[in-house]
Amino acid sequence: MDEAPPYAAQSGISLAEPPSYSRAPESIHSYSLEIEGRKLLTLFVNGRTPRSVSPIPIFREGQPISGRIELDLKSPEVVKGVNIEVQGGMTLPGEDEVQFLELKQRLSVPTNASSNNANKKLSGKHSWAFDIQLPREVPVSWGAKTKGKATGREGKTYRLPPSFSERSGLVFVSYRLVATVKRGTFKVNRVYVRSASLAEK
Repeated sequence: MDEAPPYAAQSGISLAEPPSYSRAPESIHSYSLEIEGRKLLTLFVNGRTPRSVSPIPIFREGQPISGRIELDLKSPEVVKGVNIEVQGGMTLPGEDEVQFLELKQRLSVPTNASSNNANKKLSGKHSWAFDIQLPREVPVSWGAKTKGKATGREGKTYRLPPSFSERSGLVFVSYRLVATVKRGTFKVNRVYVRSASLAEK
């Protein structure tokens, strides 16, 4: 296994050692997608770092990311599925982002939104829990890229790199959580993206 190049911590965020994961979360980070003043979709993420220390959740390699997605529908709507995804990407100056991490979890499709009957719809409040385990290492390939993913020569395995963002830096590493609500035919899916941070081990 190769060591990734040393990265500085993300600007303005303290990366002090968080409490053990055997203990209850210190804080819950919540972010909402609002339409006309109404919280349509809310993403809750369990964190070990208080929000007073960091406005975004901080994790470490090999640790879980857990929480829940809440949907509050004012009127009936077809929901074919709900997904949560953890993405990690690296950007070099003048280059498109290369995605080195993509962990997707498909959450339970509501029982009253069967694909066998597209006329059945959801309304009111619904909640889906998620739990995704971060790896300790990721394979990274360099060369030609297709749709933001490296497809060139076979790469090496590196430790999951910490978040890094500096104006003068040559490499930018970022992580994000993507919640997707798959809607009915001819309807645009609802996609909500929030940043997350990976601390150096």
